[in-house]
Amino acid sequence: MKPVEQRSDLKPEEFVEEYLRKNKPVVLKNAASYWRERWTPQWLKERFGTRKVVVETDEVFVHDKTQKTIPLAELVDIVLSDSQEFRLRSMSFLSQVPELLQEFEEHSDFERLYLRGVGGPKRAFWITPNGNATLLHHDTFFDNLNVQVFGRKRFIMMPPSSYKSLYVHLFSESPLDPRQVPRDKFPRFTGVDLAEAVVESGDIMFVPQFWWHFVISEGICINVNSWIRTTPQAVRAVTSQIPLAPRYFYRIYHKDLTRQLISRNIRAAHRVSSFFGRKEARGAAQ
Repeated sequence: MKPVEQRSDLKPEEFVEEYLRKNKPVVLKNAASYWRERWTPQWLKERFGTRKVVVETDEVFVHDKTQKTIPLAELVDIVLSDSQEFRLRSMSFLSQVPELLQEFEEHSDFERLYLRGVGGPKRAFWITPNGNATLLHHDTFFDNLNVQVFGRKRFIMMPPSSYKSLYVHLFSESPLDPRQVPRDKFPRFTGVDLAEAVVESGDIMFVPQFWWHFVISEGICINVNSWIRTTPQAVRAVTSQIPLAPRYFYRIYHKDLTRQLISRNIRAAHRVSSFFGRKEARGAAQ
């Protein structure tokens, strides 16, 4: 497994030319040094422990997950106990806590310096327990800056051209754990180009659009993701590497009205895709 490049003191114009335009991942070492353990689990518990958060379980696919509303303090106690029962992945938490949102916006120059795309950034706030694994997936047509605030994460990554080898579910998820893939059951995985990166507190992991990634928390972690939607031209360039059906799906899905229509019916599509995915997996095993 080859290492993902690590760069320190990378100038924005170098990042754009060498990584963003080439759709190439990179670890930006100490690029978010302000955030090095700026928010800790115990501090969040003390300041915002009574706030209710929607936590989720760790099933295989996103729409398999069950959710539960609990106080933030309870979640912190769970992850501190080394339980993997729940994690927090929220697109709304920062916006609901003005103090945290204001601080993040005051110290997120990297969004302005490194992201190029359509509209403003979308953000997700994460608290994950030791050993939590995020399923193998890609972020569709969004470039992703993963800011490591607390803890350490390991990324196992595969390029967009790996699509045919990953037994894809619903265009952007895969049931495979790249750490241990039974080759007799999933023979197409053989030969997939794997890369690995470790990000520590204060680092930023750049995950380009359509790059597959499987993420493991090596200890309790706090992260903020900043995503931005890429341009139609960038989507066309990258999706030329993937099979015809998903290629045109994503070019159509990139349009706002189409995306809204599909998103409203995503659970029904998930059920259909799960059914055929199970049939394919059984067939591959025979």
